Parts: sequence; structure tokens; C-alpha cells
Amino acid sequence: MGWIPHFAPPYAKSEYLQIDHTTIYPLPKGMSPVEQEGLREPPEVVIQKGLLYQGIHELMPKMYWSSDSQWIALVDCVYDWKANSTESQSEGDGEESNRRCSLVVVSRSGEAVLFALSGLSQEDFRAFSVTWVNLHQLSLTTGRLVKSLTVP
Repeated sequence: MGWIPHFAPPYAKSEYLQIDHTTIYPLPKGMSPVEQEGLREPPEVVIQKGLLYQGIHELMPKMYWSSDSQWIALVDCVYDWKANSTESQSEGDGEESNRRCSLVVVSRSGEAVLFALSGLSQEDFRAFSVTWVNLHQLSLTTGRLVKSLTVP
């Protein structure tokens, strides 16, 4: 994952997946992976509407590579944050809403396939694991769920 600014509002801490110096996820619709050397800003994916910031990405730390190293599976939780004022500079000075999590399978070329993960608790995410069955099929396991997923 790329660099993360500390002590910043949530919209400034939206996370990205990088391989070497190339950001591959998330990308704005129609954008190809982007090379990022040094401290260049990542692609803009968070949308601001007044005090509301939509589409903040929080990537979970576990990642699962396919056997051919062409795909990475990981959990991405996306949420919105509404600042209390234009001067708000911390997470506590606003309110999070609309959190939704997905298992995202991302190719090195930036192609992403999302599988919604609704109804899972924080405990489920702690017990979460993914196994690549073959190059197009994954097995997702939590404390109480086993699910087979197919990547087109």
C-alpha cells in the first residue's frame, strides 16, 4: 500500500494499492494504473460535496496473491465522512456513514472485480481468510461462512 499521511482528516487518508511505484487500485473510472515516484499525489477517487467526502477507501492488511502473481485479493471497506465544519481536520470532528466492504480482486493492470461482503461482523473480519482454488476461483472463509467466488 502507498504512503498514508498521519493526523489528517479521513478523506486525506484514503488508501491505495501499489505494486512497486504503480498505483493499481482504486482508480477513477476509465483510468489506467499510474506510476508514482516520490511524493506525487495518488489519483483522486474521493468525491467532495460541501462538507461530505464520499468514497474513502480503507484496505484491510491481509492480501492474497493468485498462484500466477497476476491477481491480488483483499478486503476494501469504503465509507463516507461528513465534516462538522470547513475547519475539521480530524476523524472525531465529523461523522462516518455508509460503510460497505467488499472482497476486491485486482489485476496488475488495474482491472478490479468486487464481491460485496454484507452482514459480516468485526469478529468475522478477524477470522477472515481467502484461498485461491485455481486462477479463477477463490474460497472465502470467516468464522461462520465458507463461500466460493469466481473471477471472470
